[in-house]
Parts: sequence; structure tokens; C-alpha cells
Amino acid sequence: MVVPPEGVIGIISVKKNLYNGQIEDELKSLAQAASLCTHKNNKDEFVRGPNTSLISFSNKLTSKKYDGATNLIYKNITNVHKSHFFDQCISQIVCLDQFSIFKRRPNFNANGKFIKKVEYISFKHEDIEGYHFGLQFILTGILSVLYDETRNLTTRPGFTAFPTKRKFDKLLGEIKVSKLR
Repeated sequence: MVVPPEGVIGIISVKKNLYNGQIEDELKSLAQAASLCTHKNNKDEFVRGPNTSLISFSNKLTSKKYDGATNLIYKNITNVHKSHFFDQCISQIVCLDQFSIFKRRPNFNANGKFIKKVEYISFKHEDIEGYHFGLQFILTGILSVLYDETRNLTTRPGFTAFPTKRKFDKLLGEIKVSKLR
């Protein structure tokens, strides 16, 4: 689809199977696409960048187990995004048959200043009931960009529902970033 940069709220790369050799190139491509969408609003503020997602239907990584697969992907994330800003870092990586990796919202200190880091967490899809979890994350991410205060003054409606008090399964780690946008 061809749209102006200010119209992009989500960029999704869909793969039938997720292989080791694809991860780094996909992360780089999505980060580059997100950086092309950098622009300012009418208040001269940088607008929140698009949600970026890599989604696959099945895990074909060399490590088939949850811990090995998520650690392998996180290692690629840290290698690719070590010099990027927060909005360029991948928002989600979802392997529908096994896990979701999710970028947490940015953190700010008491003075409202952006803390220059991004945290990634992961969720294990335990059974067929959990397969929708990754799609919920993608939808939530897209809606959070669409209704971000830098883009819009409209209040965000509640479209997604996650299991009550569901905690993430693993904190993968954090990456230092240069800036928020």
C-alpha cells in the first residue's frame, strides 16, 4: 500500500514460518520503514512512530523450545536495535503457535523525561486458547499508535481484552536507546 508517512500507524511483516536467517533482516527492514515515517504534528512535536510487527504462524527456529527461541530472537533484537531510537525498535514478534515478544511502553522519570531504554517481555502460548494473545498485542499496538496524544485528540476506545492479571512469562531484557522519537 502507498500512503504518506503521517498516515502509517502499523507495519506488519507476515511469514508462514519463522527461520533464524530471517530475523535480523526483518528487524532492519521494519526499523528502516518506521524511520521513514518520522514527522512532526502541527505543534512541532515528533509524532509517535508506527507499530512494527513480525508475525509468523509457526516456529522453525533452530531452537524449538520457548526459552531458546525467545532468547535467540532477543539476541537479534539487541544486535539490530542497539543504536536506534525507541520508535524504531520492533514492537512485537509473534509466533502464533508458541510465543509473543512485546516491547513495553516507554518509561519516564519523575520530571517527565524519557528514560533511554526499551524493555522486552515474552508470553508463552500454552494452548490453542492462548494463540489469540499475539493478535491481541498487535491490535493493541496499532490502536495505541492511532490514539496516541501526538497524533490525535480522540480518546482511545477499549477494543482489546487480555486475561485478568495475566503476568508475562519472562523479562527478556532491556536495550539502551538514543531517544524516544
